[in-house]
Amino acid sequence: MLRLCTLAALAACVLSAQTSAADTYKQGHSHQGDAFDSGPRQKPWLMSGIGHVHFPITTKNPEVQQWLDQGVALLHSFWFYEAERSFRWCLILEPDNAMACWGLSRAADRERGKDFLREAVKRKDQVTSASASTSKRLPLKRFPTLCAIRRPTAASAAARVRRSSKHSA
Repeated sequence: MLRLCTLAALAACVLSAQTSAADTYKQGHSHQGDAFDSGPRQKPWLMSGIGHVHFPITTKNPEVQQWLDQGVALLHSFWFYEAERSFRWCLILEPDNAMACWGLSRAADRERGKDFLREAVKRKDQVTSASASTSKRLPLKRFPTLCAIRRPTAASAAARVRRSSKHSA
């Protein structure tokens, strides 16, 4: 009986050691998903000489707009790694920003790009509700492209996710 109890205690210790090793492996990984585990993690810097792009989005923080514009300019310059850094910084400043996830989907490689696109689609309803509340405060005549750009982009992103889900199934 004593041997059986000792053996059971030893088995419990081994099993708990295995789960703690898995937990240790997961330390340092993003709570937002595997797509965020790789890629740049440092703060971006303002770059000159990459051109000027303004891609208006709904945001509460003007710095988010600045980093998103830089990320889009870097995408057009085929500097995907630095574009990802700019879009990631947008998410640090405003975690629910769907357009930052969209930018990450354009900058990242295949599987990570699909994961980022799924995140953008999840957050698109928040953008639509934010733009609706913004339109009550700001006359749309002053900002004609405020909503017009995001809605087709979010809709096309949702369509790409649906198509990629059908092909992978």
